[in-house]
Amino acid sequence: MKETLHQGDIVKIERVKSPVLVTSKDFFNQTGEIIGCPIIQNSVASPLHIPMADIINITDAIQSIFDYV
Repeated sequence: MKETLHQGDIVKIERVKSPVLVTSKDFFNQTGEIIGCPIIQNSVASPLHIPMADIINITDAIQSIFDYV
């Protein structure tokens, strides 16, 4: 039986070094695919860099992407 993934889950994906934060909505994840963001350390500050402690900012940024898809 396949595990159901939910938005906000952190998973390990084969052949990907870093853990991945599931960013896609639960209804999308039912397709067997996800949209995710790698969780990396020592990253360079950029517009796409959000510290993991700022989970509200992460979900707001992700939600704005899905509003246009």
